[in-house]
Amino acid sequence: MRIRKNLRESENKISWDDFSDPVTDALEKKYLPSRGDGDNMATQAVTATCKLIYKWFNDGDVYDNTYGMEGWANDISGSANWLAKYVPGADEILMRIKSNGDSESGYTKILYDLNKLIFNEDLLTALESQEKIGNAYREDGPFAFVEWGECDECGEKVEAAEMREGLCPDCYQRMMNGEFDEEDEDY
Repeated sequence: MRIRKNLRESENKISWDDFSDPVTDALEKKYLPSRGDGDNMATQAVTATCKLIYKWFNDGDVYDNTYGMEGWANDISGSANWLAKYVPGADEILMRIKSNGDSESGYTKILYDLNKLIFNEDLLTALESQEKIGNAYREDGPFAFVEWGECDECGEKVEAAEMREGLCPDCYQRMMNGEFDEEDEDY
């Protein structure tokens, strides 16, 4: 079993099953609260990590979609931001998304490496002695989930919050200035 698992890891063919082993399962049972993010940093770290992993395998959600990975509509960036801010070593692992592009196997490897970092008995014991800090679900930081839209006029991909009447800022301005051809105007 261990040889097969190592072979899958080296080929970046990591699956949901690879996130479970007796040690990880025992630590999850000990530190994952039944509700909320717990009452110390160990429970928060496990909560945030489990959320990232679960949402990826069950819903296809990613913690940052600004570097090429497309995810669904759930914003889980706060959990990644919490880990990056408060757990030593998590930032380096999570920042790899910047160079990951749209590689699903690469994203899974990031989560797998994060899982290996967090589900370490020594780390969790140290974090357990530290009081809860921030919110493991909603922390500001470098990771973001942006809703994208496509301009009805030019097809440009822009942040949905910047769009007006289905148009990117440039096309909206052109429409307001009367620069659209008569046949293009539906307004």
